[in-house]
Amino acid sequence: MDNQIEKLLYSREDAAAALSISIRSVDYLIAEGKMTTRRIGRKILIPAGDISVRSRGPPGTHSNQRQSST
Repeated sequence: MDNQIEKLLYSREDAAAALSISIRSVDYLIAEGKMTTRRIGRKILIPAGDISVRSRGPPGTHSNQRQSST
């Protein structure tokens, strides 16, 4: 039986690791309002839903596609 519990909230460090970006980039996303946060005591936590949305990127874009400049 698998007893793993799915994370609901991520620290800034864990969010950065999950998205393969720097902690400072996570801070920029938070400051720009592109990620919501929850504060519990002194900890700043990011909902898992925000991380999954950011990992998919904007609709209709793919990082491996390039537009031709003709």
